[in-house]
Amino acid sequence: MGNREEQFGILENFKAQVSATWDSPYAEGFSGCFLFTTDFSTWVECLKDIPQSILLKSSLNECATANLFCSQGLYKHAMISLRLCLEHCLYAIHMSSNDFYFRRWKAGQEDMKWAAITDGNTGIFSKSFIRAYAPEFEERSAELNGIASNVYRECSEYIHGNYSKINCLPGQNEFNQDMLSQYISRFQSISYLLSIALVIRFKEQIVSKGLLPILENAIMHNIGMLPEIQLLYGRNGD
Repeated sequence: MGNREEQFGILENFKAQVSATWDSPYAEGFSGCFLFTTDFSTWVECLKDIPQSILLKSSLNECATANLFCSQGLYKHAMISLRLCLEHCLYAIHMSSNDFYFRRWKAGQEDMKWAAITDGNTGIFSKSFIRAYAPEFEERSAELNGIASNVYRECSEYIHGNYSKINCLPGQNEFNQDMLSQYISRFQSISYLLSIALVIRFKEQIVSKGLLPILENAIMHNIGMLPEIQLLYGRNGD
């Protein structure tokens, strides 16, 4: 068999994995991952004029790539893309509040640091940061930092070769229902984090520019149950 035929054979195997994914009991949950990609694209469009939009676009691309990898049974690569999606969006938010570090990053003088994003005193989920932009979310600081640390660690274990993670991965091009379930769970944690982080940082901007109606579906799909969001949309007590 030549290289051309071998490549087409691989594509046929991927088609089988895609079918198995959408025929599984987790199809509805996986559909929610695709819905978030649409929601996230609305955010990226609304924030296209901020200097850090290049990272938001990269995050959106990694989000879509993660879904594609997962549907094809490439679970390790899906988890890696999920981590990049998380990192790039949260780093964009982090640097949007500090032009000095953003300029250093653009000049190649500053690296993306997860520790800076989640720093307990100055990170984007710290009480001081939340208090500066959306104080009504301040009491969620510990919850958000906890979720961020956990999901980052879980995704990172596939990069660093954690034994238990490698051991649970199926063979090449094999559908695995448990891995699909794990992916959906981590994706939901990340979609929650990104949605709430974007609202916290850019609440003032989206309100002043009249973007709340445009972002309503994107926000409500992911964090609409929160009382802070209900209040933002004037639905408190409905």
